Amino acid sequence: MYLKNLCEQSSKGKIARCKEYLLTFDEAQENIKYQYVLIDTEIILLPCLINNKRHKLFHNTMCYNRDVTCSGELIINNNICIIDNFSGHYRPPETNLILCIEIFKKLYPQYDYRAEVFTGEYKGKTK
Repeated sequence: MYLKNLCEQSSKGKIARCKEYLLTFDEAQENIKYQYVLIDTEIILLPCLINNKRHKLFHNTMCYNRDVTCSGELIINNNICIIDNFSGHYRPPETNLILCIEIFKKLYPQYDYRAEVFTGEYKGKTK
């Protein structure tokens, strides 16, 4: 699927340096914060910290600038998946976050979900 193709095509650049850390939601572990992108019904994760450092791989790089349903950060704690829409590049609206959670619920009903809507100011360069 998309993640497999992304990793196979990425021999240079940022993805190549981080592709071994790209995961599907099935591989997520508790108490680790992830960046995520949701493309159709495929969820791609990347730990926010790699080797105890914040990496420089942004949501748009994780999906090769494809259209995404939603992107942000998530963490799973005690069977609760907390999802936000904090993505400086895509800036997904709250409606996309709600749709994202509905998709997550259908794909992974074993979790309870909580949305944290980002309403603050984005810092740094964005589109």
